[in-house]
Amino acid sequence: MKVEEMKKYLIMLAGLPCTGKSTVRCKLMQNLKNYDFHENTQVRKDFGYKKFDPRKDYLVLKEINRRMEESLIKDRGVILDSIHRFNERRKELYEIAQRLGKNVLILECVCSEKEIKKRMKKRPKHKGIVGDVRDIKVYFRFAGEWQNIEEDLKQSNTEHLSYIKYDSEKNIFKLIKINSEINDFVDEIKNIIIKNVL
Repeated sequence: MKVEEMKKYLIMLAGLPCTGKSTVRCKLMQNLKNYDFHENTQVRKDFGYKKFDPRKDYLVLKEINRRMEESLIKDRGVILDSIHRFNERRKELYEIAQRLGKNVLILECVCSEKEIKKRMKKRPKHKGIVGDVRDIKVYFRFAGEWQNIEEDLKQSNTEHLSYIKYDSEKNIFKLIKINSEINDFVDEIKNIIIKNVL
C-alpha cells in the first residue's frame, strides 16, 4: 500500500536542537502526500514576533493546537516540528489526536553532543528574527529540561501512541513502541529517511 493511500497520522518530531528534526521533516514533506506541517517558529513569525517571549508562548501553543486540529479534522496528516521537551505539552497533543481518533507517531531525533556542536556552528545567522538555536548555552538549558518520552508511555490511554528514536549521526532507528495499526507506515517513514541520509 502506498503512503498516500494510508490513513493519516500525527507525526511528532522531537529532540534537542541540531539533532536532525528539520532535515527529517523536509524529507517527510517531500515524500508524504496530504500532510500539513506546523511549527512554533513559523507561528511566532506569523504573529510578528521578533524574538522568543515566554510570556506570549502560550498563545503560540494554542495556535499550534488549533492548526493541528483543523488539519486532522480535514483528514490530513500533520507533522509537528518542535523540541517537545515537556511531558505535559506532549500529553496535550496526544489528547487532541486521541479525541479525533488519530494515531500518533513520536519520532525523536538524537545524535552525539560532539555532532550537535559541529552542526550548530554551521547554522546561518537569522538576522534578528525568531530562528533556530545557535547558542550552545541554550542547547544545554533545553537538555537540562528534557523529560523522557518513555515516561509518557507509562500513562493510561496511550494505545494510540508509537515511539521511535532516530540517530541522525549513525542513521539508525530504535523502535521503542509500535502500534500494530501503523506498522506499514513506520516502515515507510524509515525507508524515506534512510534513503535520504542526513
